[in-house]
Formats: sequence, structure tokens, C-alpha cells
Amino acid sequence: MMKIVLYPKGNSDRKGTHISLFLALADPETLPPRSKTCVEFSLRIVYRMNRKTNHCQKGCLVETEVTVHGNSQVV
Repeated sequence: MMKIVLYPKGNSDRKGTHISLFLALADPETLPPRSKTCVEFSLRIVYRMNRKTNHCQKGCLVETEVTVHGNSQVV
């Protein structure tokens, strides 16, 4: 199971300049060690002011040792 981790004001080196968005394993401790899962996801951000959209569709291999995947510079 995956969860979305959102930093509306950014994180890391993008703090205060971008939205940072990550997919994270919801309960990594419940999975067998060194297990891997293929994850496909789609994200669409709609800007309410001008109705423009930003769309991202990806797939990635998620390992229990690396619990968070994402981008610190989404928008």
C-alpha cells in the first residue's frame, strides 16, 4: 500500500520555492525484507486560477529499503 506525502512549501533544497510530492510505502515494516513491487501511478494537478493542468504518469520499482519515491520540484 502506498501513501502520498506532500510538502506544500517544498522540502530539502526546494524549500519555499516548489511543491514537493512523494509516494511512500504506507507500512514498509509489514513487507518481507528486500521485497520489490512495481508501482504505476498518475498525478494531475489542476490550477484553479487559470484551469491549466500539470500531468505526470510514471512507473517505478519500489523496494522495502527505499521507502519514499518522488520529486522535490513538482510545481
